[in-house]
Amino acid sequence: MYVDEAIEHASERDVLAALVDSLLYAGTGASIFANFHIGGRQMDCLIATDALTLVVEAKHFSRRVRGKVNGLWQMRAAGSVWKHVGNSYLQHLARSTR
Repeated sequence: MYVDEAIEHASERDVLAALVDSLLYAGTGASIFANFHIGGRQMDCLIATDALTLVVEAKHFSRRVRGKVNGLWQMRAAGSVWKHVGNSYLQHLARSTR
């Protein structure tokens, strides 16, 4: 595992820990890169195994989120009300094509 910079956000640490736990449980060896930069872009996590390469972008949501890849996203707010939030996937795509 390679971590370029300290991981500041708890949500990113939680995602990385869950990925590592899953790999350990499956007995799968992997190369893991976390919080690093490629071509001036910060990447949260890249996992490479013999069978796949996975790029994970962890967002800083502290509450439950739902939505479709190309659709609206909502976050569960206080009182179980669903509030519209930006579609992080589409935001990341737009940023990566610049």
